[in-house]
Amino acid sequence: MNILILGNQRPAHKVLYDLGHQVSLFISKDKSFPSDLKGIYCNTFTFDTNTDPQVYIDAAVALHRANPIDRVVAFNDVWQQLAYDIACELDVPSNVNIDALASSFNKNLMRSILEIQNIGGIKYAVSHDLDGVANSIRKVGLPCVVKPVSGEGSQGVLKIESEDEVKRYISSMTVGDSVLIESFIDGDEYSVESISEGGKHYIVAITKKFKGVGSVVEQGHAVPADIPPSLKLEISKYVQSVLTALSFQSGPSHTEIIYSDRSPVVVETHTRLGGDRIVNLVKLATGVDMYDLVARQSIGELVASDIPEDIPCLNHAAVWFLLEGIDNSLVVDSIRGLQEQLDIDYVDTIHLFKTPGDRGGPVEDSFSRSALAIVVGDSQNQAVSRAQDVINKLTFTYRYQLEG
Repeated sequence: MNILILGNQRPAHKVLYDLGHQVSLFISKDKSFPSDLKGIYCNTFTFDTNTDPQVYIDAAVALHRANPIDRVVAFNDVWQQLAYDIACELDVPSNVNIDALASSFNKNLMRSILEIQNIGGIKYAVSHDLDGVANSIRKVGLPCVVKPVSGEGSQGVLKIESEDEVKRYISSMTVGDSVLIESFIDGDEYSVESISEGGKHYIVAITKKFKGVGSVVEQGHAVPADIPPSLKLEISKYVQSVLTALSFQSGPSHTEIIYSDRSPVVVETHTRLGGDRIVNLVKLATGVDMYDLVARQSIGELVASDIPEDIPCLNHAAVWFLLEGIDNSLVVDSIRGLQEQLDIDYVDTIHLFKTPGDRGGPVEDSFSRSALAIVVGDSQNQAVSRAQDVINKLTFTYRYQLEG
């Protein structure tokens, strides 16, 4: 099969390649890697970050004429609308669950649908202009969370607790910004990793989530969440009802919830696998390879029978991130302790987001963290503690360097 892939989640791309399919890649420059130009892709097209979607469509049409494409797939929700449009233009199948994408990617629409179904459980408002933000925040009340109507990686997400913070937020807005304002819900945070097939939702794992102190940016995750069976069942059934209400029929989902006042409340859900290496944690903890499942499902295979009815717990796995918040006048000079930590038997992975020469800066979203460590343990607490210890033993040193 000749498959055109849009966007990232490269482990799923490799599954398709390893299955013997011919794969081509369309990706924006800001998401591309040098390795994309060699290896598994027979064609690699990189586009400027703000390229008009029609340019992608025209390029796909030209590629299709030269070597007919059998299927267009995208594993990340920010690429799925474009993948669907290209598939329609070429009159070939895609893996995009377009109704679920529409109802989940736009967070205001998601809230509206869930409110109608009596599943929402949260006060919210949306504003499309500067003048409406203050009124929307007053309607929802403080503290609240403001976020883009559509976004990823915690970009643009802020917790607002005072009138002074409301004023500062409004002064930072750009004309034309559309934001969703939601009441702040305090409680334990989880995400639910699942795969849908034929409208049935198979829960593969529940992830415990940890936020940075005083931040909306996630600092860690652990799989499986250390919760009693009754809570696991309650969360699973709740998320299944959310996915059904939002028209999830086929494909992966990553649903974030907060368990507050003895009930779960959905934060958001996505038509994709969880980020932040959660898929790696799931495989380490359960043996279930969600990249393999969604890759095969993306080309029309039925995979539900490959999901164990009772998911095993082989290990407890955790990832922890380094959130430094270094002034952007500093650049990384050296990193010590990496090899010593990699030599520890319970350490699976250490990845550096910042390397020597990279500039520091505030931790404003998931893309501005410095490093991560993935470990396994005999319990959630042990895995999390080990991951924190590994991260804390990495030493980043910086030197002062003016920009430009």
